[in-house]
Amino acid sequence: MQTLILSAVLLAFSTAAFAGGAFTLQFDNPSEDGGFTQNQLLSAPYGFCCSGDNASPALSWKNPPAGTKVSS
Repeated sequence: MQTLILSAVLLAFSTAAFAGGAFTLQFDNPSEDGGFTQNQLLSAPYGFCCSGDNASPALSWKNPPAGTKVSS
């Protein structure tokens, strides 16, 4: 009986630890095909023959790992 109770308590705590969900990262303004838009491509002056504006995509995330720091 004690083993059953102990198992139930451990199961309850282990599922609570993972209830926050997985870390997910996405960019919020993809093109129609799900890739980067033209303005997010590298611009020609960098020597890669692209004609984009070299703009950074807008990123968003959920459930970052503990201790994650944000810089802007």
